[in-house]
Amino acid sequence: MKTMIIYASRYGLTAEAATEIAARLDGEITTINIARDVMPDLDNDDRIIIGSSIYMGQADKQVRQWVQKNQVILEMKKLGFFLCCGLPENFDAYLEQAFGAALTSQAATVCLGGELKTDKMRWMDRFIAGMMTRAAQKEGNPLPERHFERINDFLERLN
Repeated sequence: MKTMIIYASRYGLTAEAATEIAARLDGEITTINIARDVMPDLDNDDRIIIGSSIYMGQADKQVRQWVQKNQVILEMKKLGFFLCCGLPENFDAYLEQAFGAALTSQAATVCLGGELKTDKMRWMDRFIAGMMTRAAQKEGNPLPERHFERINDFLERLN
C-alpha cells in the first residue's frame, strides 16, 4: 500500500510526529513537508495522512489551502488527519474548522498533543508561551504534552 504523509510543522513536533507515523507504517511511504518539498501527484497513493500544528487556534495555512484545493481527490482516498496542539479539548473544532466535516467525518483522526519548544520560538512566541504557562499554572491546568502513544490506535483506525 502506498501512503503519502503531508504535513507542516512550526517548531518541529509535527515533523517528529510525521516521522514516527511513517516509521510505524508498512508499504511505500512518502513524507512531504508542504513548506519546503515539491508536491508529487496523488493519483498513485492509496492513503493520504495530513498533519498540522495548531498555532493561535489555526491549522497551518498552506495545509488548509492544499486540502481545500485537492478536496475532490482526497474524497476518493483513505484519509487520516493528525494535529499537534496544546489544547486537546479543542481538537474537534480545530479539525472541522481547518478541513471541513465532509473530509474529517470519513477519516481517521488523532490529536497528538503539544509541546512548548521555547528554544526554537521567536521572541514574541516565547513571550506568549510564558504567559500561557503562568496562566495554566495559576489555574492548576496541565501544560501541553505530546501523546505519541496514540499513533498505533490512529493507524489501526486508518487501516
